[in-house]
Amino acid sequence: MKLLAGTEARVRFKIVEATGGKAISNLRPAAWIDRREVAQTPNPRECREQVNSFLQPSFSKRPTVDLNSYFVLALNNEPNISVIDPLSGFGGSKLYTLIPLSSAGEDWIMSADKKRLYVSMPLVNQVAVIDLLTWKPIANIDAGMKPTRVALQHDGNIYGRK
Repeated sequence: MKLLAGTEARVRFKIVEATGGKAISNLRPAAWIDRREVAQTPNPRECREQVNSFLQPSFSKRPTVDLNSYFVLALNNEPNISVIDPLSGFGGSKLYTLIPLSSAGEDWIMSADKKRLYVSMPLVNQVAVIDLLTWKPIANIDAGMKPTRVALQHDGNIYGRK
């Protein structure tokens, strides 16, 4: 899929061990997106140099998109969502808040107006509705047996409700 200026893009990543795929905890991830100047994929040394340049304050070399300036939401194995503010901690990220859920979440989707987050919770057969302005759950919608994937209808409804 070709990325076009002005269109929405979703960036997702998962940090796991190279062998076994076990999730790694106690990390302070940082992420950037930068335009590649040449068609060739950079080697690991060039990538490390690029990352080091982003870690140093500079007016001349900045990434195209600094993902560290946005809140990071992490869907946990526990019944909550971690909201991380990567800029507030000195030398690393800081937990901004935890959003409590009735059960561990499986999938999520954000409303088009970016005011609500819908999280499927298959263990309790519900979808949580999170207010992104307050970082608080505002409703749990019954969603049938073990809802896993979440999708919004074209009119913005989920399961026939706003």
